[in-house]
Amino acid sequence: MKNNVDYSLYLKNLFIIYSVIILIISLIGNLNYYMHFFHIPDFIILISNITYGIWLIISLIYLFLFCILMKNLPILLLKIGIISLFSSALSLIIYALTGIFFNDIDYFLLFLVILMSCCLYVMFLSNFNNNFLDYMNYKIAYKYHENEEYDKAFEIYKKLENKNYKSIYFYYNLGIIYHYQKKDFEKAIELYDKVLSISSDDVKSLIQKYDVLSSLDRDEESLEVIDEMLKLEPDNSEFLARKANTLSYLEKYEKAMEYYDKSLIINSEEIIALIGKYGALFRLKKYGGALKYCNKVLEIDNTNYGHWLNKGFILFKIKKYEDALIAYDKALNLEPNDIETLIYKALVFEELKEYDKAFELYDEALRIDSNNSEVLNSKGFLLSELDRLDEGLECINKSLEITPNDPDTLHSKAYTLEKLGKFDEALEYYDKALKINPEDKDFIEDRENLLKKMNKNQ
Repeated sequence: MKNNVDYSLYLKNLFIIYSVIILIISLIGNLNYYMHFFHIPDFIILISNITYGIWLIISLIYLFLFCILMKNLPILLLKIGIISLFSSALSLIIYALTGIFFNDIDYFLLFLVILMSCCLYVMFLSNFNNNFLDYMNYKIAYKYHENEEYDKAFEIYKKLENKNYKSIYFYYNLGIIYHYQKKDFEKAIELYDKVLSISSDDVKSLIQKYDVLSSLDRDEESLEVIDEMLKLEPDNSEFLARKANTLSYLEKYEKAMEYYDKSLIINSEEIIALIGKYGALFRLKKYGGALKYCNKVLEIDNTNYGHWLNKGFILFKIKKYEDALIAYDKALNLEPNDIETLIYKALVFEELKEYDKAFELYDEALRIDSNNSEVLNSKGFLLSELDRLDEGLECINKSLEITPNDPDTLHSKAYTLEKLGKFDEALEYYDKALKINPEDKDFIEDRENLLKKMNKNQ
């Protein structure tokens, strides 16, 4: 990466040298129109004509490369016009110089004016070269970006940012790297906002800003952004579905359903709306509706193991255990080592009282990840339920070594200690679990039952 940047510095120097050469060659080339003042031999005139031709060719190549790389014809035509203007001025310089030899004050004044014009010309070329260099660096960085060489791209982007390089494409692409690679979400938002300050209707930047805010659970701000998107594209089914998702996260379910339905009227296969709607219905414990929309998603995409996993969980909630096992098997066919699916499938066998099969699944999960605290806790809790209390406590303690503040594992330990008759210790762990998750109804109920037992024993 560093070599490319150094090469660009050489390129800049080359352009500066070229700017000087183009002036010199132009001066020599234009002499051929005024040779009669100086009585210069014919071979000098020939050399002058050749140099003038070289100047024209170099200029055309220079402008052609600019056209190809910049792809911006209005700016190109402006620059051609300016270069042509100053090139003509160079010819007049020679004419003015000849006038000075004849002590003509008008010619002298003309010479001063045109000399100032030439200075502006050099300044123009210098600015042009700097902008061109920055653009070239941006193109190099973007190529790295496209090839997923993000660190190399980021290095150049940062140097351009330090030089105050301004381009909505640059801001957007740097925002993407901060967003997805660097995980610096605030910086990503800042860059997306820069794009939007220049072009408020840039939908791509609005989408990315919405995604960042959603990932940060800043749902009220997300809602404002999605409203801006819908002002630009009110009938966009994806945007309507995204708004519905945000409303769902804010627990405004009635309004969310309205937007899910609007989205699905426009596009009955809008996957974001279908996924969001079955998720919202599940949270509302409307499992029949959740299953209906989950099935619609699977009709469109049956290769995503997550949807099979979710279907299995919905079926588990409505106690259709055999169907749940089929769904979990579909998920495991797609992702054989997915521990979450193995745990949920084991829970189905627990409900069916097929405990050996449940233990087989827990052991299979532990072969994949022997330090998975969730598996250790689930296996330990089942052992405790089956009165294999010492084995259960061993698994639960190992789980707590890995995740000491997990409320479910603290609850499992409290439950096991209670069954062992260690009520004071059990109460201590119920309290720890409730301190982390004070609204869990199972924790509250189990603690109250323990207190009743303790009061009876007194």
